[in-house]
Amino acid sequence: QIPEGEYEAVVTMGCGDECPWVPAKHHINWDIPDPKHLGPEGYNEVRDLLQQKVMDLIKQLSEQSS
Repeated sequence: QIPEGEYEAVVTMGCGDECPWVPAKHHINWDIPDPKHLGPEGYNEVRDLLQQKVMDLIKQLSEQSS
């Protein structure tokens, strides 16, 4: 069950699955490759991409709230 209230941001990752609707100020879709069948190098690239996107989002949201 999703808690009531509005979240700052909800991020989906382009997995093709239907996601439940969640109340949020920002709905963002990141088209991230599924690392499930990637080797270690590909997995690490996806990991690094996710880390950078999260850091960018945190920065963007903190700038908007200033």
